[in-house]
Amino acid sequence: MKVQALLIGLSALLVSSASWAENPNYPDTVAYQGSHSLTRAEVKEELAEARRQGLISQSDGDYPVEMPATGPGKTRAQVLQELKEAREQGLLNVADQDYPVIRHNGPGKTRAQVLNELEHARKQGLLKVMGH
Repeated sequence: MKVQALLIGLSALLVSSASWAENPNYPDTVAYQGSHSLTRAEVKEELAEARRQGLISQSDGDYPVEMPATGPGKTRAQVLQELKEAREQGLLNVADQDYPVIRHNGPGKTRAQVLNELEHARKQGLLKVMGH
């Protein structure tokens, strides 16, 4: 009984898929039924026009299709100078391997100075002492 039901289901599937394959109203089959075929240049021009009109979506791999002209370029020395200035001003993103960035604004404090500041803060009650 189960085998018979399986055979009926497979037969129905085969018959229905054959009817889809011969559908004359399907857009892909209609486009190629004409007697006129386009040249490679005509197809490329139609593709370019469709892109200009925004009819074709672009993936990340396609973007940008054409690089816009940006004018005269910079010399290597100019680019290196801009990079140096950006680093000095802290404008560049920092990669995980470079973290943490420690900036020194003049000479640091001595250990004695830090301990004195800590003791002063404790006397003024500015620090919570845990476990005491």
